Amino acid sequence: MNRPSGEIPKAWKEYVEWLERILKDPRAKLYQSIMKKIDEIADKMDGVEVTFDDKDDKSFDRVMKTIAESRDIFDNTKFLRNEIGIEKTETANTGRNTNPMEQTAK
Repeated sequence: MNRPSGEIPKAWKEYVEWLERILKDPRAKLYQSIMKKIDEIADKMDGVEVTFDDKDDKSFDRVMKTIAESRDIFDNTKFLRNEIGIEKTETANTGRNTNPMEQTAK
């Protein structure tokens, strides 16, 4: 990997300092763990084939339960994100959510 020549931009240094501070917080570790589990759940949901042919198949019930509980999961992750100080910000020109590293990379 080629390293950029010259000094590291101040914004990147500040981001690394912020990230190191955040990752020492146990709430951040919990948030990271929950986000990994959400990713695993999403992968499982993509692979679920809902069938109505077998009366003993509970795939539909599991999918519906996941959908019903997803709001609670995301409300809790939003709460943790706010408590920790991980905020999604919106760029003025694109209107899409980005993290601080994406903002400094532009």
